[in-house]
Amino acid sequence: MRSYVLRACRWSRCLASAGIGFAAVSVVGAQPTPLRADVPAWSSTNFSQPRISAPGQLFESIPPRSSGITLTHEFPADAPISFMQEQGSGSGVCLGDYDGDGLPDVFITNFNLGARLYRNLGDFRFENVTARAGVATGSSWCQGASFADIDNDGDLDLYVCVFNGANLLFINQGDGTFREEARTRGLDFSGASVMAAFGDYDRDGALDVFVVTHRINIGTDQRLPRTTQEAIQRGIFKKNARGEEEVSAPYREFFELIRTPEGRTELVIAGQPDRLYRNRGDGTFTNVTAQAGIHGYEIGLAAVWWDYNGDHWPDIYVSNDHKGVDRLYRNNGDGTFTDVAPVALPHVPLSSMWMTMAGWISW
Repeated sequence: MRSYVLRACRWSRCLASAGIGFAAVSVVGAQPTPLRADVPAWSSTNFSQPRISAPGQLFESIPPRSSGITLTHEFPADAPISFMQEQGSGSGVCLGDYDGDGLPDVFITNFNLGARLYRNLGDFRFENVTARAGVATGSSWCQGASFADIDNDGDLDLYVCVFNGANLLFINQGDGTFREEARTRGLDFSGASVMAAFGDYDRDGALDVFVVTHRINIGTDQRLPRTTQEAIQRGIFKKNARGEEEVSAPYREFFELIRTPEGRTELVIAGQPDRLYRNRGDGTFTNVTAQAGIHGYEIGLAAVWWDYNGDHWPDIYVSNDHKGVDRLYRNNGDGTFTDVAPVALPHVPLSSMWMTMAGWISW
């Protein structure tokens, strides 16, 4: 169980984002971070300036009774235990000035118990405006959340990833309220969504989105077989045209065959494919995952857009859990990507939980 305690910085006017569990996501959107697609193309900001140390305590705690952020996270007692063991144990938080008053507001997901939107009143005081703003999530099992100007109208919209249900897209109406439009805009993917990373990968002035997915651990089909014989009996893998073993199509979102350095073949749990959606320019989206070269059945936890090679085209790094390796997708500048992690990185980790980029960050 977790309640929210704000940490106020005494030396600058800042409100830092926070995360809850390994599914938490804090995605750009809070001022002064530029999020709209009409930001000057591919400017770079140096975040590695020398820091000035201040004497004494840097942060002070602001209790919920003062801040107004009174949400307490408690895992639902009637939820399946598999949700606690797998992706369902996480939630998310994001910051963004949705009402344009110059103060970052806070959106927090809360399992299937209803997310909260807290409007910033100033001086580290907040009010719960969830119902008034029209962003109630009902019984949807919510995960990561992102503020982003999806329709390029100058205000922040809100995208919420849902586990084992349709994702939610709340479009900002410009009057302090939102309207849910995921289905009509092509972003109502229903699966094991974890978080979404927004970025203009084709540099057309409209924000596209990369959706990270986990695995649906519900039912007997997802259980890892105890023996090779059981795997064969269940039809989990077969021989392909080259005589190699591969996972059968119905099981590819649940299991994956990997080759160990010792030459053994090992069956491990897998996840759903991540998804890349291209913004058509009018705030509606089309799934371009396959044609863009995004592939694999890893168990994802996080992704970040990152121009790793300085060519002014946004690449994307994906952190994957368990035995699925991380991926670094290089943007080829023609709408496609190539996974260059094995050659661009000195080491590729297993069981990644999260990542962040420091030093020079391009957007």
